[in-house]
Amino acid sequence: MTTYWIELNIGNSWADWTSDSRTPTASDQAILSESQHERAKSVQSGDVLLHYVLRIHCWSGYSHVVSPPVRTPSPQTEWDKAYPYSIRIRQGQWLRTPYECSLTHSVIGLTHDNWHRKAYVRVELADALLVKKAVDEAYGMKGTVDSAFLRKWTVQRDANASERCKSNAKYSCALCGTCDTSWCDTQSIDVARLRKDATDLGWFLDSHHIRKVADGGVADPEELLCVCPNCHRMVQRLGEAGLRVLLRQRGIRG
Repeated sequence: MTTYWIELNIGNSWADWTSDSRTPTASDQAILSESQHERAKSVQSGDVLLHYVLRIHCWSGYSHVVSPPVRTPSPQTEWDKAYPYSIRIRQGQWLRTPYECSLTHSVIGLTHDNWHRKAYVRVELADALLVKKAVDEAYGMKGTVDSAFLRKWTVQRDANASERCKSNAKYSCALCGTCDTSWCDTQSIDVARLRKDATDLGWFLDSHHIRKVADGGVADPEELLCVCPNCHRMVQRLGEAGLRVLLRQRGIRG
């Protein structure tokens, strides 16, 4: 019998879960911390992962496990060290639009929801089948979504784009290279005192919209710039045209 598991917050690790254009591949991964691995270490090839986005409170789809959890060889970054395990997955059914996901906001008939609170926990088969049915029925549906859910969706989408912008910049200012570690070094402060946990890498940095939202700017990593607070003040004064000239001169953007 297929084993079903739940994974929370796939939106934080899946590169672009809100994009219609993205095509998932067999190389997609679900990443795990040490504590998550302790709960998910018995996941096997052929199992099914049900994906639940905690901040939006909806089911975003399901995927099939390609291979059981493995440890990241020679982790280089702080992020790798914080999430040292990964599970290879391939696409099952992944919802991409607010309306699709809003249809799975409340799945009628679930026996309990306690397992919504912990990532990588086994789900009762009856519950899992209800979730899969809800996802399959929602996939490809078109319609309107209520404003409250859309606000939550937008906030989460923007937060994901901001995180990816900072990750792409290796958690350093794109202009001056400052990061929380280098700043703390100059002040003889242990950076661990300021971080909430090992994954809290981007707290020191801002994601600047190269084009203002009011002028049509979008929360896309290609249209965001990872900057420290000081540089952020400066580029706001430069404006879009001046900033784009600076980025071309620096060879940061074309």
